[in-house]
Amino acid sequence: MTNLTVRTPEVPTKSIPQDAVAALRGKLRGVVALPGEDGYDAARTIWNAMVDRRPGLVVRCLGAADVIHAVKLARDEKLLVAVRGGGHNIAGHAVCDGGLLIDLSLMRSVRVDLAFGTARVEPGATLADFDKEAQAFGLATPLGINSTTGVAGLTLGGGFGWTTRKFGLTVDNLISADVVTADGKLVRASEKENPDLFWALRGGGGNFGVVTSFEFKLHRLGPEVLSGLIVHPLDNGLIGWGRLAMRAARELGIADRIMVLRDGTIRGGGPFFYTVGSFTCFEGKWKGEMTSQEHTPIVGTHPWARKVISIGFSGTYSDDGGELEAIALVGKRSFRFKSIYRLLVAD
Repeated sequence: MTNLTVRTPEVPTKSIPQDAVAALRGKLRGVVALPGEDGYDAARTIWNAMVDRRPGLVVRCLGAADVIHAVKLARDEKLLVAVRGGGHNIAGHAVCDGGLLIDLSLMRSVRVDLAFGTARVEPGATLADFDKEAQAFGLATPLGINSTTGVAGLTLGGGFGWTTRKFGLTVDNLISADVVTADGKLVRASEKENPDLFWALRGGGGNFGVVTSFEFKLHRLGPEVLSGLIVHPLDNGLIGWGRLAMRAARELGIADRIMVLRDGTIRGGGPFFYTVGSFTCFEGKWKGEMTSQEHTPIVGTHPWARKVISIGFSGTYSDDGGELEAIALVGKRSFRFKSIYRLLVAD
């Protein structure tokens, strides 16, 4: 039986006895997947198809105990470690070459507590998992705009979504988190318990531990909302969007994009300002036709803002998060734009 070759932060190759791997398998509810074994490729395949990394071994966790065993192995053997939640990060931080991948994608439980208005969410859950459970009770918390995004990475990165203008960032709605620290201990982080760690999880950087459970505050929302797609020329689109953002009610959420065709033009005109927006009203005032007096307090008076009324359509809040799925298939497309954008910003 040959030893397993892995990578550490200090050296490119290191051998681990197969006995250590076998002992780890015996401790887990989940599984250890080595290259070529069932589950290995599924664990290392993430949203951005440009990322094609091959871990030395994968621990596919089913609970906090599995995470503890994986962290202890990484600590004892000084392994390079990556942690995968939803696997949506474009930069590919969820996967490493040659090291240990702690895969949390099978931990997808979402439990709503109606008495306290909270939700307990495991780190492998996606936005779709969260919203489908919470929306069954007409509840939500601010999440992202794509339903395939992982709750864990979104939260620990701050988290901006359709309802952020009303309810804040995702991390603003985080009540507590269960964390496996580098010494293999499971601790609770909140404003009252381990407050320094709680501060760190909400914007203090990274590598403080592996979160095995999140507790969120929930808000009344939906299930019916008004959402729509707006396309405007660049010249008046930017001005209109800016005015709308300053004057619109907090219930209105917008995600915008600027897109230019390859030749810099469109048929019959110049570059387009392309805005994807989810327009949400909690008071029900968007039902049916609206007069100018009714929509002015919500979207303002600029003609660009009025187009929100004409294009918006009713749908469910859960469906709204899935509008971008068709152009963002997991592991099927390569995404370069954010990396290029970061280079431009750095310059």
